[in-house]
Amino acid sequence: MSQMKNKSIDERMKEHDKKYKNYLESNKKLGRGVKVGKIFRTPRADGWAYYEIVGLNIPEKFSERPKKINIKPALGLSLDEYRDFVLKEGGWFLWTTIQPLVEFEDDYSEV
Repeated sequence: MSQMKNKSIDERMKEHDKKYKNYLESNKKLGRGVKVGKIFRTPRADGWAYYEIVGLNIPEKFSERPKKINIKPALGLSLDEYRDFVLKEGGWFLWTTIQPLVEFEDDYSEV
């Protein structure tokens, strides 16, 4: 049996609330846009699937934006640990796939 299943719902909620607060503060410090460490979410069932940007494929010219973004599931932000149907367990994705999701996160967090 996993360690999470041995915890009471109150313990799980407190842990979740702390991680969620840290996620909001971290994203606020990073600012808008695609950046390593940024966490974004996609709607899934009755909740959200959370992902963290862990790498950028940066071209030789720094004036050009990265062509690919590496993501992984951000664990602990959803009690259900949902995964997106397309993003699944993460990996390298085209910039044009991830950037709109990050922009949605930036806009949504400002509301």
